[in-house]
Amino acid sequence: MSFAVGMLATLLLVQRDIPGMSVLLVISMLLISWLSASWLPVWRAARLLLWLVLPILCLHMLFTPGELLWPASWLHVTREGWHEGVLLGLRLSAMFYAAMLVSRSLSREEWVWCCLSLPVLGAFLLPYVKLSLPMRGMASQALSQARMTISLRSAWRDAAAIPRALGDAIENVWHASDSQAEQLWKNWDQEEAARRVSGNVTAGILLAVLGVLMPVSVWMVG
Repeated sequence: MSFAVGMLATLLLVQRDIPGMSVLLVISMLLISWLSASWLPVWRAARLLLWLVLPILCLHMLFTPGELLWPASWLHVTREGWHEGVLLGLRLSAMFYAAMLVSRSLSREEWVWCCLSLPVLGAFLLPYVKLSLPMRGMASQALSQARMTISLRSAWRDAAAIPRALGDAIENVWHASDSQAEQLWKNWDQEEAARRVSGNVTAGILLAVLGVLMPVSVWMVG
């Protein structure tokens, strides 16, 4: 499955014609909705892309010189501008959905182990990865307390309640992170096994990394 996802993402990024990109975009959207078990991520991405693609399309249609689609109309839309705008919009959408497709092809644990497998960056990221699990719970608890404080103080009556509660939450998380980091440093020798990242990198992880790096190369070539 990971191999198929990586191949689809690569084909989506290297495709250059409008019909081919359109077909692959539809397939990638269907696959993303299947991997996410919901259409919500696809629609959210489409709404975000709409604000990026529409201005690009309008600017290309109106300001690219070429043959007018409607010569008698006051709206000077060129055929070349329409083609270039649609092509660039599809390329940007292809890069966005390819990244979504690759990110959903692996679990969070696989992404973590993939990042920790990197030669130099993995050793730098390891303390932050080990701190992320307890800190996520502490941040969630601090935000819940801040939300409760704001609701009890009737924030619509006390305008200073919101920044004060958020400031207290940030301060609590900051102090908790100091204690967690100190505890991690004291027990670092006992975590030797956690530093030995497995070298068994699957083909899916390699394809995922390829899918992340491919948009940069496609953008430079295109």
